[in-house]
Amino acid sequence: MTSPALPGTLSLTDFYAFMPRLPDGSLSLSSDQQQALEHDFALPLWVIAGPGTGKTHTLVWLVLKRLLVDGVPPQRLMLTTFTRKAATELRTRLIQARQAMVDAGLKAAEGIDLSQLMLGTLHELASEVLQRERYHETLRVRLLGDELTQQFFVRRSRNPLMDCDDLTFWQRFKFIKGADVFPPNKAKRAEYACKLFNRMTENSVDLSLLRSSGEPHLVVLADAYDAYLTNLHKGHRSDQGLLQRHFLDYLKSPAGQGWVDQGLTLLVDEYQDTNPIQEEIYFHLAGTRGDLTVVGDDDQSLYRFRGATVEALTSFDLACRHFLGRQPVPLYLTENRRSHPQIVDWVNAYIGGHPEMVDPVVRVRAPGKPLLVAKSGMTGTYPAVAAIAEGANPQAAQKVAALVAGLIQDGLVSDPSQIALLTFSTRETTHGVGPYVDAIRAQGLSVYNPRSRRAHVDARLLALVGAFSLILDPDYAEANLVAGLPRGVPKYIQDARAAFVQLIDGGLYPELESYVIDSRSAIAAATIDPANPFLKRKGGQQVILSMLLFKLLSQEPFASDLRDAEGGERIKALNLIMAEYEALFSDGRIKLASDPGGGSRVDGWTVYNFYSVFVEGIHDGLNDPEDSEMTLQPGAVNVMTIHQSKGLEFEVVIVLRPDKQPFVSDTHELEDQFHTFSAHPTKPTHRRSQEERAAEDAIRLFFVAYSRAKRLLVVAGQLHPKCAPSWDRVMGAAFGSGKISKRADLAGLGAHLL
Repeated sequence: MTSPALPGTLSLTDFYAFMPRLPDGSLSLSSDQQQALEHDFALPLWVIAGPGTGKTHTLVWLVLKRLLVDGVPPQRLMLTTFTRKAATELRTRLIQARQAMVDAGLKAAEGIDLSQLMLGTLHELASEVLQRERYHETLRVRLLGDELTQQFFVRRSRNPLMDCDDLTFWQRFKFIKGADVFPPNKAKRAEYACKLFNRMTENSVDLSLLRSSGEPHLVVLADAYDAYLTNLHKGHRSDQGLLQRHFLDYLKSPAGQGWVDQGLTLLVDEYQDTNPIQEEIYFHLAGTRGDLTVVGDDDQSLYRFRGATVEALTSFDLACRHFLGRQPVPLYLTENRRSHPQIVDWVNAYIGGHPEMVDPVVRVRAPGKPLLVAKSGMTGTYPAVAAIAEGANPQAAQKVAALVAGLIQDGLVSDPSQIALLTFSTRETTHGVGPYVDAIRAQGLSVYNPRSRRAHVDARLLALVGAFSLILDPDYAEANLVAGLPRGVPKYIQDARAAFVQLIDGGLYPELESYVIDSRSAIAAATIDPANPFLKRKGGQQVILSMLLFKLLSQEPFASDLRDAEGGERIKALNLIMAEYEALFSDGRIKLASDPGGGSRVDGWTVYNFYSVFVEGIHDGLNDPEDSEMTLQPGAVNVMTIHQSKGLEFEVVIVLRPDKQPFVSDTHELEDQFHTFSAHPTKPTHRRSQEERAAEDAIRLFFVAYSRAKRLLVVAGQLHPKCAPSWDRVMGAAFGSGKISKRADLAGLGAHLL
């Protein structure tokens, strides 16, 4: 067969002919996936893709079909994803799929320049378009790239909420409990302020409506948000949410409408995690053509705490009618090619076994959603779904560790990384996953837990912080400054200083010790210029904090840590925090003051800011950064949050702490607080109660956890009628026989007891 010379002239029949085939000669597409490719896109396409049904596979071939058959220019096709990692995977698989077609003889595929695709997260694509189109509001604007940086900015710009001591204000939004007698500390105020501001942006909250409500707390909030916007504008900065607001404003402008009217094909991945402002952006991108495809699964919606709303997916048809005046075509991907049939049966029964997932008024799930169909081809009559239920977590942990060791020793998994321990929180406390990881390590096995929030107490990183403290603050800060530090930070600083002293006490690192002593001496001997009272080198160049960091990192043992994968990633995270701190606090310059005892010292407020913002940010729980290209650690049992496991799959999944119960959080409160004042055009007219939404969140969370498993799913934890909550919430009591509070109650659920 001869291939056409140009893209866009290939028939769908020929496209299929050049697609890779399965061993039996059939297409590597299910009938549902073929329907997606054969859609004519005169109407929007609404794809509900359950776990393991080949969502990414569908997107890859759909993109290539739109390019090669429909003739969409690559530079006019936009594919948005939820994370950078997902974007990287999609790009890689697109390149591989195109190459497979080239290898099969399709010359037209060689002419497709995939680098021209607009592929990435919405934040990345918004920034790219706004810069390329020279949108005035975002020219020369620096983005606050993460939550910690945003909190630094709120503190540095002295937002009014930083001085809000009104307990009832913080209680209103459920940031503190009604019984609390003290307002949040400065660090927490910054965290909560950012959460409030982000939700206001994402929900298009109307400040005039807030103020006209006459409620004092809402007026305070409106003024604080207004001050935040003003300070961002003055500082030529934007946060992630406001970047999207700028993008939406651009799309509504004549220039933006002209850009969209050139023709745009839009595909949106993970649509269940879309927030209100993103939904509006997507429909404006679709323009009058309405060439829009959304792909997602309402049962895997996990990011309400970041402002996502599952209604974007479950009510996509209503939004299409509002924005486009037309009805989308629904398509369900149901063939699960990941899991053992018993696991598929389990997740079907689980998600359908909760009355909370049905509501006569509100669409909790996508309408008409069918069950998953097992198509993995896995065979075997062994119990693929099992439970470890003990009277206390330490006993359950011993059984889990023995199971893990047995799977590895018997060769049932080829690498420990094929086993994942999933849980709500991976902090290694006695009441969390601590007993489980300790028991596995006691078996001589490695455990990788990048979300343990323990990186900040790593001995080497602690010593690095201690070196900084000893250089900038040899005698430890003045009592009145230290007393004002956030709770726990003074002890953390003392621990860091002690860690550095312990590091050099053995005499193994004389150059590091000399550098710290010499730096302290240089500060004490520095001459202060009243007009420019900052620490300078001999040549007159100002010394900044990152210079000290680089000098310290050039010394052993820190230099060797940079060559170690885990240590290097921790130091990289520290460096990123330092860069953002410098950008907001005097460019990292070190201000000097006269020492009452003679000579010079670092100014007290410079030291205080360094401790109260930079060090406090680390102390609050610096995570081991996750490599953008690799989430799993070969040779180690992977411990991760259920959120982190989204999009992954494992031969064996062990879900820990099924006694975890749903809880109403500030997230659910903020949804209710801002609902009345939101200007979002498709906001739901009716909201379920906070308790019902919290139950939905817990059910979906464990649905995601269970559906990661390929060959073996184990639920493990404490189950005791007197000592622990029952498991009915996370096991699906409705398809069992009542409340699950003892081992006998598990018998009717199809879980094999270990």
